[in-house]
Amino acid sequence: MKNELLEAALRYAEMELSVIPVVPGKKIPLIKWEEFQERRAAREEIVSWWEKTPNANVGIVTGP
Repeated sequence: MKNELLEAALRYAEMELSVIPVVPGKKIPLIKWEEFQERRAAREEIVSWWEKTPNANVGIVTGP
């Protein structure tokens, strides 16, 4: 089954943006996001997040 949200997260990550999963319809992170101010998530991390929560929206970390 194709997950468009996961695909979008991976595309943003390929554009060197720091992506995290957020609660659908809200801006509440589903993970501890602070470390992603300094580093970008690996592809494996991103895939793992969306496997656990396939309907998570894509958040972009832009600062503190």
